[in-house]
Amino acid sequence: MHVCILLLAIAGAGATRWWCYRILQQCRRDDRPWRERWSWALGALLLPALWLAIAAIAVGSMGTHGTMFGHGVSASGLWLSGGFAMVAVSLLVALAARAWQIQRELHHYPATTIDAIGLDRTVTARTIAAPSWFAGQVGLANPELAIGQDLLDGLDGDRLEAIVTHECAHAHYRDTLVFFFLGWLRRLTGLLPHTHEIWNELVLLRELRADRWAAQFVDPLLLAETLVAVARASQPSTAGNSPDDLAEAWVGFHDFSAAGSFEARIEALIDTELAASTALTDREVSFEPRDLSVGGWLWCALACFPLLALPFHQM
Repeated sequence: MHVCILLLAIAGAGATRWWCYRILQQCRRDDRPWRERWSWALGALLLPALWLAIAAIAVGSMGTHGTMFGHGVSASGLWLSGGFAMVAVSLLVALAARAWQIQRELHHYPATTIDAIGLDRTVTARTIAAPSWFAGQVGLANPELAIGQDLLDGLDGDRLEAIVTHECAHAHYRDTLVFFFLGWLRRLTGLLPHTHEIWNELVLLRELRADRWAAQFVDPLLLAETLVAVARASQPSTAGNSPDDLAEAWVGFHDFSAAGSFEARIEALIDTELAASTALTDREVSFEPRDLSVGGWLWCALACFPLLALPFHQM
């Protein structure tokens, strides 16, 4: 019976992922607010993992003795739930160790200071040799800014400031730490449908949010021009997809792994400039991610369904 609970949880996780993704697609087609897209994309990643975790906890708490609905229980369900827990913890530890190693290696590179006039402060960055046209926050709780030497040499002061301001937005929102855990869940639930598409949506919304924050301190059109310049100069290997072993350890300026992210970011920055020129209110142009909607919380409650099996377990 415990194995049946785990199988039902897997089915529920897959159905939740599929349904949330359908709603997310509808949000994009209807051009709904950015915060609604964020909520459903986040829910599509988190809720299936919640299904699996709660089912593993429920089976683990019931143990290997007793009966359910008149049928005996075996150790198979406990072994499966324990195996899932071990895989989850091992994966988390491995990713954290890799992120720590990357940040430690970053300390071997020389530090430089860059003036961020809009932010009214200087920003310390590590200068790296490769990838050449790279700029990103590296690390978890206390990330550091890393910039390629060719990027420093190839951009003028204003465009360099635009990149630095964008990266300060990632630090402001703690994107490296947040996406470290989201990346862990992405890997953990990678066999469920639409994982890649949902991850790309979250990455896109993350970059749009950072662009929006940076546009408060630098000219949005200048930021858009910088984005185009970096995209043209970047090597295909760095402008296309983030290296998979670094995906949960850094957040880069020119992460175009999400389909259509480049065009979406340019259009959003142009819209931001138009909004500023016509004096629209923040509410009209805002796309800050917010909490899950009422429907999202209902999905959270549904993910707790495996807990209903607890009263039916008889010792």
